[in-house]
Amino acid sequence: MIMFKNFNLPCALNFLNYLEETQALLKISEIENSISFSIQRSNSISLLGLTYCKINQINNYYTHFFKKYTQCLWAKKLSDFGISYKEAFKNLKGNELQQLLLKFVNSSGVTLSLLKDFCLFVDVSFQEGLITYLQELLLSWDPVVEIKTNNSNKEEIVFKSTESLRKLCFEILSKVNSESKPDVQNVLLTTWNKVNYYYYEVFSIIIELYEKLTNNIREEFNGYKILLTFLMSYRRVSEIQADEKENWYQINPCMQSLLPICNFRLPLILLIEGDPWKIIKPELTLKTYKTWFQIISVLRLDKNTLCSLTIHRLTCNQLSQSYSKEETSSWCLNPKNKTLLADIKECVGYITNLEMASASLYYVVNHLPPGADQVAAAEMCYFQAQKWATIEPSDKAQKGLAKVEKKFFTVSTSHILYSYKLGQEKYLKLVLSHEELVRELYHDPSICNDRKLNKRPIPDINRAVDAIASLNRMDIFNLRLELLSDWLQTSKSNLDTSIEMNVTTDLLLYQNSTSLSVKDENVIRACYLLESFDKIKASNYLCTFVFGDGTEPYRVEIKLKALKCLCLITNKELLEQVTGRGQADIIKYMQTLWIEYELEKLDLILMSDTSELLNSLLKSAYPQALVVAAVICRGNNLYDSDHWDIILSRMVSFGMIEALRIVLPDLTPHRHFINSEVLKNAWNFIILMPLSQAVYPLGEETRKNVNRSLWMISKCPVLFEIDNSEIKKQCQRLQIENLHFYF
Repeated sequence: MIMFKNFNLPCALNFLNYLEETQALLKISEIENSISFSIQRSNSISLLGLTYCKINQINNYYTHFFKKYTQCLWAKKLSDFGISYKEAFKNLKGNELQQLLLKFVNSSGVTLSLLKDFCLFVDVSFQEGLITYLQELLLSWDPVVEIKTNNSNKEEIVFKSTESLRKLCFEILSKVNSESKPDVQNVLLTTWNKVNYYYYEVFSIIIELYEKLTNNIREEFNGYKILLTFLMSYRRVSEIQADEKENWYQINPCMQSLLPICNFRLPLILLIEGDPWKIIKPELTLKTYKTWFQIISVLRLDKNTLCSLTIHRLTCNQLSQSYSKEETSSWCLNPKNKTLLADIKECVGYITNLEMASASLYYVVNHLPPGADQVAAAEMCYFQAQKWATIEPSDKAQKGLAKVEKKFFTVSTSHILYSYKLGQEKYLKLVLSHEELVRELYHDPSICNDRKLNKRPIPDINRAVDAIASLNRMDIFNLRLELLSDWLQTSKSNLDTSIEMNVTTDLLLYQNSTSLSVKDENVIRACYLLESFDKIKASNYLCTFVFGDGTEPYRVEIKLKALKCLCLITNKELLEQVTGRGQADIIKYMQTLWIEYELEKLDLILMSDTSELLNSLLKSAYPQALVVAAVICRGNNLYDSDHWDIILSRMVSFGMIEALRIVLPDLTPHRHFINSEVLKNAWNFIILMPLSQAVYPLGEETRKNVNRSLWMISKCPVLFEIDNSEIKKQCQRLQIENLHFYF
């Protein structure tokens, strides 16, 4: 009996020697068939049979037991490669045999010599084994990588050398005979589409192997080599796209997640066999687009589209990255993104298709925050569209230019308005109606509100208009002359019949002054507009209205307004220089013009008889007639009671406080010629009336008016005849203290 637990070969041989040869061989066969798949038992019985046949020179059975014994030896080796005894001793054929070969070559520790022995063992061609091994090496390669954080706090991937894989692949190739080379070529081409498309190194090795086999270069591989060289040095910047993820999981259904390498690399096969723009588009930024220039020809793409996509991928957030939250919602007066705009300009410069270049810049204009940067972009876009329409004249180009032109002038004119603090809706809606806009600007309230002749108003409308005119190539000189002509000829109102009429301006003439505080808005606007001219030219221009230019003479109203403007914009020296007259003559001429103008409004004519003229004025029902009468009396040195008693009494009855404040102090040296009662009533009126009308607490304007009345006390020549008790009573009511300052 043969015991396998403690198998003893000599004892087993002795046992068999007691049997006949036929019986001995039968016994060995019975035991062999009964031991099933056990490496130890099969090894023992095959060794026993092999030794017995060798001793007894039984050649026909010797071969059988030698094969069995060899199988047992391989079974022990294969167990180290994860192949069971049952798999190794199965009578494998076809696909099962191929699977065993695949399992073997995918095991670690396989060498070419071991592969050769294995092929002999399983009765597979060594060439087939080499091809299978080569393919599995390429498909099963997994790179050794290390992910590090660089100095910029960004992750980067570091690859270990792939030289060992390359060396082994070429060693396999060296063992391939000439008959098998076509098969290897086919396998390499088949393997190409199965390789993990992030493993550029494997694709590169496949190309090298193929070229080594064929001794020539496959046409498409030339481009692939350039593409692979580029991709191996490229670092992905975008997130993995949904289509890419879906494709990955379709190819690798057993994987639960993407490989870390996917975050750093782009899928090669999708680039060369799918729509490359789907992969490239998310990668395009103003920092990366130029790196793609070197391989766009390989992918059969064009630079125009690449640069255009780069621009159109700029988001509103990217275009406003230098802006604060407040600046993105309001007009930004200063450039914030000069570098960004320079990068955009450079990118668009690579676009040879003029229509695409114009469209790209138009996109930028529409997505930039409003302000200086948008204006700069609009200017670039406008020049580009002009170039397009000039080089490629067509209806489409002209329509495109018109669209861009409208945008350019809209944002540029708006920027000027905002720059001069004029960004109001009423002006912004006129940015494309340039002449109407200029007219509206010169009617801005700031020109007349608290206007001081020696101080520019804020905003500076003249400079704003200059900028708008320069931008829009307007004939601003003639437009300004037109405005001046209109203002000099048009009065806001002909005659004010209200008792509260403001006559301060006209009564300054009464004081022989050229320091006019003008209330006529047209005169104020004209004076302001004239600041945009050279002062001497402006003065000479006004002189043509005042003194005539040899043509039909101007109306009195125009002459008077022009002379007022002339006095307001010049000093004494310049006034005398441009008019050729002394200041006294100018004042007298202005008084004459003013009187003549006022008489026209009162339906009166200038008479040579002063007394008759005064009588006509004093009979008029209009308060303005009293002002004219006062000026005539003052100019003719008439201080008689007949005229002044009527003038003062009627001024009081009309409530002409402002006029009386100017007239009364001037009458002080001549008070003896005037009825004292009339004079006393007039002084009491201008002091007490504002006090009695005031209501406590005093507003700002009321307080100013009250203070002006109180200051008149110090100018009063009949101080002891005014009602001091009533003044004090009213001051107590209004809680005005320190009255001694006024008495």
